[in-house]
Amino acid sequence: MKELNKKELISLRKALMDVQQFIRKIKPQRMPYCYIQFDNMLNNIEIYLYCEDTDIYLISEILFRDWKNANHELLGISASEWNCMKSFGDKGEVYRFWELIAIIEAYFQETNETEEDFYQTYY
Repeated sequence: MKELNKKELISLRKALMDVQQFIRKIKPQRMPYCYIQFDNMLNNIEIYLYCEDTDIYLISEILFRDWKNANHELLGISASEWNCMKSFGDKGEVYRFWELIAIIEAYFQETNETEEDFYQTYY
């Protein structure tokens, strides 16, 4: 498991806020399960940064657990995407949703690819 550093936590917090804002903007009939997991991740990062704990390994473990939960086979991101599909106005919104998910996912890959690396690779 990769340990996240403080700089990565701050940019991951921004990415989580972006995806939550996007989900709220499309106003799904019911908030998807992954939204709750994103909220948990965001809250855990906020607590870590506020307390200035030095155990980065512990927060990394918690975030990896929450990311795994957000990707639950039946309830996770892929399942919620189909539930929200009716709320998407056009294909551009679908692509934006998956772009936001890919940015977050980059933090949990074993490589050290971050949001900046993602944009340099794909744009």
